[in-house]
Amino acid sequence: MLGVSNGVKRFVLLMGCMLFLAGCSPTYPKHQLIASLTELCKKEYGVDVSVQIAGKTLGVMVPLEKLLDSTLKLSPDVGDKLDGVILATSRVVLSTDHPLDFYVVVAQDKRIPGIELRLTRYIQDIRRLNYGDLSRTEYTKRMLLDFGIGLGVFSGKEEPFHLEEVRMEQFLATQIARRIKTAFEEESQLKEGFEIKTVHGKFLPHQEAADWGGKEKRFGRFVITLEARERLMGLLETLGSEDEERLLGASLEGILDVLQGYHFSAFDSVEIKLPFLDHSFILGRDVLELYRRKKIGLAQLLSPNNFNLPSYDAELLLKK
Repeated sequence: MLGVSNGVKRFVLLMGCMLFLAGCSPTYPKHQLIASLTELCKKEYGVDVSVQIAGKTLGVMVPLEKLLDSTLKLSPDVGDKLDGVILATSRVVLSTDHPLDFYVVVAQDKRIPGIELRLTRYIQDIRRLNYGDLSRTEYTKRMLLDFGIGLGVFSGKEEPFHLEEVRMEQFLATQIARRIKTAFEEESQLKEGFEIKTVHGKFLPHQEAADWGGKEKRFGRFVITLEARERLMGLLETLGSEDEERLLGASLEGILDVLQGYHFSAFDSVEIKLPFLDHSFILGRDVLELYRRKKIGLAQLLSPNNFNLPSYDAELLLKK
């Protein structure tokens, strides 16, 4: 994955200045949405874009002559064009009657196949910022920004592109993983003790064949995988209770920040995987709620026999 320059942050922050709100009637009716956004980008910003809709996701592809400079950093020449496309996209999605949840803006380098800059945004977050219901700091955290080779947002050989719909569960799983990684990179105690090489998040939908036996609806499981190193000892092979609490506590903070922030409850459990120790912590939704309300602590989570689990939906497993 290539590094993201300060120039990228500049145009991302401009999204926070978006003040367009949908009126009583849509400015961009759904039957004219694609044509309107294409025309808006060309007329106001001089950029040719390709637009597509998949389910409740709007995708905008921006092919650029020079996305990267000679040092493989974002070219300073593309900042204004990307700013314009992002602002135009925000303006349109907030003023249409088409039911949309996400938009994705992807810039591609025409000279280097596969090089992409990808921005993914949940549209309701933009509305909440404009209503004053979301801080600018939290708003920035909720954006997914990727810069690399072959990100796979648009796949296939269809012309002009084939858009993959963004799913809320996977959007949240990715956001959780990135918040956990950021915590280990920025918080002094965690940064001094551990080096997190990668954090990966995914959502596994419930499979009927694996039904736990209950009659209520099942959703699926968030799986967060941490690859870590202990700075003083190298690769981790064993952990004491204090180290386990620090790893688990930081992971749970990232998980709760996202799930509570989005008021998301359509999941059965969260699994925190530590492959370097061959350990997995699986917390059911009920146990996670007890922890959030401070009814149980990290020590109890690490010693499941110390308290009675409220239901099979609140299982906690420590696997070796």
